[in-house]
Amino acid sequence: MSEIDTQEGEVIDDKTAPMFPDDQDVDPENPDGELTTEGAAPEGEPKGVELTIAGFEEEAEPQEEATAPNWVKELRQRNREMQRELKELKKEREVQTKQVESVVVGDEPTFEGCGFDDEKFTRDYKAWVSRKSAFDQQEQAKKAQQEAEQKAWTDRLTQYDTQKKAIPVDDFEEAEATVQEALSQTQIGIMVKGAKRPAELVYALYKSPKALQALSAMKDPVEFAVAIGEMMANVKQQPKKSIPAPERVVRGGAGGRSPAMTSTNLEKLREEGIKRGDLTEFYRAREKAKSKA
Repeated sequence: MSEIDTQEGEVIDDKTAPMFPDDQDVDPENPDGELTTEGAAPEGEPKGVELTIAGFEEEAEPQEEATAPNWVKELRQRNREMQRELKELKKEREVQTKQVESVVVGDEPTFEGCGFDDEKFTRDYKAWVSRKSAFDQQEQAKKAQQEAEQKAWTDRLTQYDTQKKAIPVDDFEEAEATVQEALSQTQIGIMVKGAKRPAELVYALYKSPKALQALSAMKDPVEFAVAIGEMMANVKQQPKKSIPAPERVVRGGAGGRSPAMTSTNLEKLREEGIKRGDLTEFYRAREKAKSKA
């Protein structure tokens, strides 16, 4: 088994943190969950929604800046901002990497190893105690950070599972398998941790093969994280188109004839005729009923 590196340099052991958790009982309160459904879909109606990523349906033709429409200008501006953010994140990561240096304690000095020199032994022993104290503090800080990161990762997986259950589709398991096959474990870890609604993004990538292919080709984790944020902002949600149910043909009685006049209907016609002082309609209906009997 391997470890998962997130975009913040965190290390998560995938032995205890599966990429896509199995169904489990979770807290229904989900601050990030955006998709909810009330009740089952009516019979004959398609279940679920369509999630795609804007900008990956078809390639836009290049245009001159002066004549480009507003949406093209906005896209170019957003791309410039993304490139600037990418450079800043790379620089920040380089600084953090240089700052992390483990304290080397070394062997505990001995009187014999110091040539039985009291002053040298005292000096070396004090230096060793100082290094040992710094090392212990560093290890405690690392342990606390790892525990916090592990808890944050577990909480994030719980949120992911809640979001996953809220998406009204039948093929989410297939979507997960497709994305997991296309992306590395490191990339999946960044996506689950960094995307605002990772479950929606997983399904949108499944429905947008071009976007999934573009992500799988990115090897730099910072570049990948920036692209994830960009795609998450462009996820489009729309209900599936319903298929109209076939029209029902209402037929009459046997042979297509109307049902026979009942005694209740005849009585009603008689009462109405008495009120009007005209029983013609009643007599006509009664004779007609007798002829059909």
